Amino acid sequence: MNGANERMIIRDVTMKDVVKRHVIPLMHDIKNQMLEMTSVSEEDKCRFMSEVLRYIARSEELVDDDVAANKAREESRLWEGRWRGLEEESESSEMEEGSESSEEQPGKVKRRKSNQEK
Repeated sequence: MNGANERMIIRDVTMKDVVKRHVIPLMHDIKNQMLEMTSVSEEDKCRFMSEVLRYIARSEELVDDDVAANKAREESRLWEGRWRGLEEESESSEMEEGSESSEEQPGKVKRRKSNQEK
């Protein structure tokens, strides 16, 4: 092996160590801080958690920790499901508010439900 390849291997191992010892723990700290925030909507919190956990999973893969990557990926899916549920609730409540307001306002036409919504 020539010197350049050895330096690249050493550099790669060093970068893996940096990711493992510094980057991943920082991402977990950010995730934990987001959980404690009260000024952020639940929907935004769920979306952020899903995204940061995907980044954590990818970082865990880069340092060859497949168990931790799978765990982060699964947790990301749970947060994403929760986020999607909140989005649907938000959309349905907006539609309900819209139908109530159209009943109150003369001349405003109610939106009819499509076959998919029924």
